[in-house]
Amino acid sequence: LYLPPLAGTADFDFDGAGVLHYRCRDVLYRGDGQIVAGSVGGIAGVLDDGRIIVSRSGDAKGTQLAVVDSSGHELSRFPPPDFYVTDLASGFYPYNSSTTVEGNSAYVAFGRRYSLGGDTTRSEVVVYELDQESIWRFVRRVEMDARGNVYGPVAFADGTVLSMEDDLDDLKFGKRVVAHLPNNTTKVVWRESEAGVDLEFEAALQVGPRR
Repeated sequence: LYLPPLAGTADFDFDGAGVLHYRCRDVLYRGDGQIVAGSVGGIAGVLDDGRIIVSRSGDAKGTQLAVVDSSGHELSRFPPPDFYVTDLASGFYPYNSSTTVEGNSAYVAFGRRYSLGGDTTRSEVVVYELDQESIWRFVRRVEMDARGNVYGPVAFADGTVLSMEDDLDDLKFGKRVVAHLPNNTTKVVWRESEAGVDLEFEAALQVGPRR
């Protein structure tokens, strides 16, 4: 079994003690080669206390994030059952996720889009927090302009969401980075057209370091 990594996952990360956790094919290893768990598609993040967020095959709705402890025991899964506000047949699907680790907590941001009927669609970013008890808790929902695309939204502990979006005011169809602040205001922090940088196709927003 080989699972392609979920968007926002990688092949290695470090815990708070600086111990390396890495993936080789579908197996999760720690340190000098100690096996932690199998059936791993990618590493979304390693918390300071040694819990690891990995991607694993889920139900009919696709790949999920799983939290495992240092012995490989699975503690919880994401998305929770109520994440899918409607079924996939109606045009809803999640896309472009990222996980930000801050100490013993983690924040996952998912873009999701679904149809409201006819030609009307809704685009939004949903943020959940993984707490110290390995429970996923809803943080906030940010509505996006459905006319454009969102590339890899990133969430932070204070509730701020950064997103790379199509710059609809740029006639050259460039990208911009927008900060969606906790007080529900927005601020454009970067524009491709002003930076003089041409981004590759399928550009993604990368933020780091995470600690």
